Amino acid sequence: MAMDLTDELDRHMRTLLPKLKLIPDEARAFTMSMDDAIRGYRFTRELLERLLAYGLPAAGGPDGPRMDDLDLRNVALRLGFGPVALAARRFWAASLNQSGGQARTYEIFYHATCPTPGHGSVCRYRFALPGGGHVDCEIPADGGASYKTTFSLDTEWPLLPSESRHILEVMEGLEFMYLPGPLKTDLDFIRRTGLSDCRGTTEFLVREGRRHGVPVRPSFGFIVAPPYSSRHNWAEFLVGDRWVPIDPVLIRLMVDMGLLDARDWPGFRSPGTMLVRIGDGPTWIVAHEGDPVPAEVRTRRLRRD
Repeated sequence: MAMDLTDELDRHMRTLLPKLKLIPDEARAFTMSMDDAIRGYRFTRELLERLLAYGLPAAGGPDGPRMDDLDLRNVALRLGFGPVALAARRFWAASLNQSGGQARTYEIFYHATCPTPGHGSVCRYRFALPGGGHVDCEIPADGGASYKTTFSLDTEWPLLPSESRHILEVMEGLEFMYLPGPLKTDLDFIRRTGLSDCRGTTEFLVREGRRHGVPVRPSFGFIVAPPYSSRHNWAEFLVGDRWVPIDPVLIRLMVDMGLLDARDWPGFRSPGTMLVRIGDGPTWIVAHEGDPVPAEVRTRRLRRD
């Protein structure tokens, strides 16, 4: 993918780099070589050299500068590279902008492979299901494990009442940023820097809601965006008898990317039309013999209403 490396790059990096530098170097893992970044993010060597010249954090390595994968992911998202930026442009925004009408029905297809071939004739898998719960399967050990299930997502969600909206005021200055593990739920860091990923945003909202006596719960599940669903965390507010998904930082990111209109998408509007809950917090999607394993999660829409 080619891009203009002048005005647009300068604009993004002048804004992004001071924020990246709020993340301490000791929290970084300088493991990405130039070749890794080219393969993983479709960056050109010229672009990477420009990023380093701007001051992208890096450390010396045997084959040249080494960069942090999360730094590269943050840059890629702002510049429109990589799978998350692609999904946001092609699928997330379309799903949110088409809210309303009948519920949408989807099929999720899980696929995983045995991490220890030869351990026996049968593999025992457990698959976490949309809506909560799980299913157990015994599958011959000579192949991969696959499972599919269907679910529906509501496209009509109530707005938060005014007595709950004030909780979101503490989120107004937060900006989405991929963060290293120790900083994801460090609320002091989040307050001090204004940077937060989905886990930190969720914990922040839940803590503020409970502090003000507003029923809020954490949620973990998928952003449903065919052809793949991605793992995500968000908060849910109880409105009447419904738990309503709320994610003001995700909405603000999409507004900043020019994918949603800020007039139509205030932070208190629910993105629930593309979120399916699995449980309270980050968990395994597929387990093999009781241990989590990597899994591919493909998704398709079954019916267009």
